[in-house]
Amino acid sequence: MRIPKEDLEYLEERARLEQIPKSTLARKLLHEKIIEERIREAINMYLNGTVSLGKAAEHAGLSLREFIAKLVDLGVTLRYTIESLREDLKAAREWSEKLERK
Repeated sequence: MRIPKEDLEYLEERARLEQIPKSTLARKLLHEKIIEERIREAINMYLNGTVSLGKAAEHAGLSLREFIAKLVDLGVTLRYTIESLREDLKAAREWSEKLERK
């Protein structure tokens, strides 16, 4: 992966300040950005009505409670119908089953 010189210099300086290897810091920053993107995508999917609240939370990698808190922090009004509740209950069951398998 090629990194622009100024980004590499920033990475080196920050890694020095945090006293960690550059590669560790690069992985950490990449991971944080991927999480941000998944959350952004999930919010857009929810706002566009393509997924339920529960499915959006799952896509974001957050619990339903965490995802709702994120929406509230952003001032997003929740749309919630009986069908959404059904989908969310199904998503919660699936999430629970995944956790039990781990």
